[in-house]
Amino acid sequence: MEDADGESSAPKDYDVIVVGMGPAGAVLAIGLARAGYRVLGLERERFPRYHIGESLTGIAADVITKLGLEAEVEALGALPKPGVKVVGTHAKSEFFVPVARKTWQVRRAGFDDLLLRTAIAAGMEHQQGTVRNVLREGERVVGVSFDDAFGETHRVRARYVADCSGQSSLLCRLNVAGPRRIAMSGKQIAVFSQFEHAERDPGFQGNATCIFYSKQFHWAWFIPVSDTTTSVGCVIPTQTYRSVGDSSEEVFAWGTQHINPELNRRLQGRERVEPVRTIRNFSYSIDPYVGPGWVCVGDAHRFTDPIFSFGVSLAMTEASAAVELIAGMLEGVHETEAQRAYVDFCERGQSAVHDLIRYFWTFPSFFGYLTRGSLHADFQRLFAGDVYGDEPLEALVAMRKSLAEVRVDPEQSSKGEAIARRLRESRDMLEAVRSAYLEYSEDGIRVSLFLRHEDLDALDHLRAFERRLIGEFGREDLAVVAYPPRLAQSLFGADNTTDLHIPGGRRVFLREAS
Repeated sequence: MEDADGESSAPKDYDVIVVGMGPAGAVLAIGLARAGYRVLGLERERFPRYHIGESLTGIAADVITKLGLEAEVEALGALPKPGVKVVGTHAKSEFFVPVARKTWQVRRAGFDDLLLRTAIAAGMEHQQGTVRNVLREGERVVGVSFDDAFGETHRVRARYVADCSGQSSLLCRLNVAGPRRIAMSGKQIAVFSQFEHAERDPGFQGNATCIFYSKQFHWAWFIPVSDTTTSVGCVIPTQTYRSVGDSSEEVFAWGTQHINPELNRRLQGRERVEPVRTIRNFSYSIDPYVGPGWVCVGDAHRFTDPIFSFGVSLAMTEASAAVELIAGMLEGVHETEAQRAYVDFCERGQSAVHDLIRYFWTFPSFFGYLTRGSLHADFQRLFAGDVYGDEPLEALVAMRKSLAEVRVDPEQSSKGEAIARRLRESRDMLEAVRSAYLEYSEDGIRVSLFLRHEDLDALDHLRAFERRLIGEFGREDLAVVAYPPRLAQSLFGADNTTDLHIPGGRRVFLREAS
């Protein structure tokens, strides 16, 4: 049966539509389906499929145990994870944090497929498809339209829609959720692959996650995913990426050789057995991420530097909380009250992870010292993902106190004024830029340029301008990023970037607004 738009309507409605069948979506669907709700799970990709994010923390293991899936995870060949080892460029920067409770290193293809199959077995209806839009009644979201694997479009209704689409951030892109705000320190790119027989630590630490780093925001992961195979990824700022190679293979080779000598040593003569893949590693947040008839879970509303592998664990834990939110709302709990409890829960966890990682990059050597001292047990819990308690752990309180005492370099203000002058003086780029913003933080200065047109010549001018700025003001604390109109609209949900607001940013007026 087709409607006037040529769309076929599904024969039944649902209690909940879950968009995205990664760990967040699958855990949410399992919980709701087991509770007896009618659930439709939509996923655009065919499983099993390759994915990064192989290291699970203790809170992910807690969710797996509650779902009754420990034996199934181990049957996949998942390795027991003994902890996390962090290796800097000198001896005092090395430390090891053992796991607080049993957890695993997994291959995401098999792990995610297991969760999907479990959701289907629980009663979820699964469809491979791509969501086109949401259905609304007034301000309330009441369903979605999606294209199935054969290209046919369907309109399905539900009492609630959950966005578990990960970094695709579906409801943000559809201007249902709030705009995406990209963190200054999140302008990074990850390049990754897998090696056979890479050298691991001897003994019980052999299956540990290893993090290798050099300077700020230059780091690599080393995660065993089978007895012989290791996932290796290098994460670097986009400026570094542009300067060290013309292809992902060249950049990956540079990263494995230069980020840390110990990583380079472990990979010498080892065989790479997967292609090099690339993903942008933008840290971002979206707000609001709940509303009438809808909610965002996990990466669909926030993504933080993945250095300590919190992403999957936060997604699964938030999904468990979203089960309570949605089930409560469907059973008559006031929606605003249920959503407020969900947001409070998510913010406790996400802010704790953000502050932990920010502290590491601000005080990396002292971070290692703290993990070996009297707060060692707290760090075990933090690395396990125990970040949702009503009262923060003593270690987190101490780190936040130190971070609060960090002040932005007073020279940044005068440097920012000089950069603003350069912006206004650059005749070769003025016509291309609609608006510009300066942002200051403890990390340095970020320049955000919003372009008038999708113009390749303009981008060439801006790259040249960027090189001039970096050469004049220093690479380490200056980031320049340009947003063509379509990208700005996608990331920030703004059609008119003249009126776009960057939190913490100061508008640089290049001309009178047109």
